Amino acid sequence: MSEPRAEKECRFCRERIDARARRCPHCRMQQTRWAILLHPGLILAGFLVIVAMFGWMIADMSASFAFGRGAPVARPPGLVVTDTHLGVEEGAKGPVDVITGTVSNDGETSWEDVSLAAVVTDKADDPVEVLETRVDSLPAGEQRTFRMEGPALLPADRYVHHTVRVVSARKG
Repeated sequence: MSEPRAEKECRFCRERIDARARRCPHCRMQQTRWAILLHPGLILAGFLVIVAMFGWMIADMSASFAFGRGAPVARPPGLVVTDTHLGVEEGAKGPVDVITGTVSNDGETSWEDVSLAAVVTDKADDPVEVLETRVDSLPAGEQRTFRMEGPALLPADRYVHHTVRVVSARKG
């Protein structure tokens, strides 16, 4: 007579299988200690955790744009730059180009993080320098002064023209 066959329970489907089996004949899963890591349910759960993490990171990064203070608006309506002046001053490390002016909000919308850019041109009307600054908040019907600075790249008499424009802002 033959000896009774030694059996064990499958780690996944719980069916009785031969004790020496490396793979369950019912569910086809490996019976090694590390095989649990290859279980389809765990693979799916790991994938969902990764997708959730990426979703959370994207939502966190875009919170200040789409869900918080609003997305930036390029060239927002109602913002007007006036009274700009270009000069050269002596700074701690040499001459500094300085542009001052006023930005007004003639519209009905309050704006935050108003970004301004200035292009300075020479006698040949070639751009020589670009300066940038920000105005924190600009309520409807109000105005703010601004000041932009940058190292002087040319002598003061070589600068001919400058243009300052509003690049972007967020609705406040």
